[in-house]
Amino acid sequence: MVYQAGTISAVASTADGGLWIAGSAVLVLVRGDFPDAARPWRLPEGGHSEIRALVAGKGDSLYATVDHGLIVLDPETGSARWLAGGPTPGWSDGRGEATAFHDPEGLIRQGTDLIVADGGNQALRIVSETGHVTASVGGKPGLIDGPLAGARLRNQRGLRQPPRWGIIVCDTGNHALRRLDTARLDTLAGDGWPGTLPGILPDVRLTAPFLMIGAWLMGADGR
Repeated sequence: MVYQAGTISAVASTADGGLWIAGSAVLVLVRGDFPDAARPWRLPEGGHSEIRALVAGKGDSLYATVDHGLIVLDPETGSARWLAGGPTPGWSDGRGEATAFHDPEGLIRQGTDLIVADGGNQALRIVSETGHVTASVGGKPGLIDGPLAGARLRNQRGLRQPPRWGIIVCDTGNHALRRLDTARLDTLAGDGWPGTLPGILPDVRLTAPFLMIGAWLMGADGR
């Protein structure tokens, strides 16, 4: 049987070694070398059906960034609910649909919290499993390293958490890679100017880093 997922937009690994693939039509679960199941899915009313990032949650649940918010997906039923934010852009902390995001993109899970790259708001936001939202870093555009209260990013997109590296942020608007730990945000590569200059970190130049896959970095232009 051939499963057609439509346009593939995100993937998430599961605890048992499977892989959920999010498409515009269905969620496809892959175990081993073959698709295991396909589930049609639907967004809450008012949402646009394009998943930007996907991570596995407790049990069989999945979290995803969509529109201007974060949803919880039940892949067995295909149903989804807003955990935080919604279809309308904005900026507010708090809980549930009373909160607001602007073009959230990257998403990782850290313990019981989710960290969201809220690119349109130039911020990294922390979301608890109950939908409580706070800002961790940023809120104004800039390229500033240092303690979290004063650090700045610009239109950041992809997030990744390699072992022993903290959280790596694709700071797309600053043409830089940044590293976030519990107390600081620092620049790993890039200086705010676009370019393709290889070398030893941090003395390299990048153009709009968008997504990290393993040790590979993809730019917004697809290179």
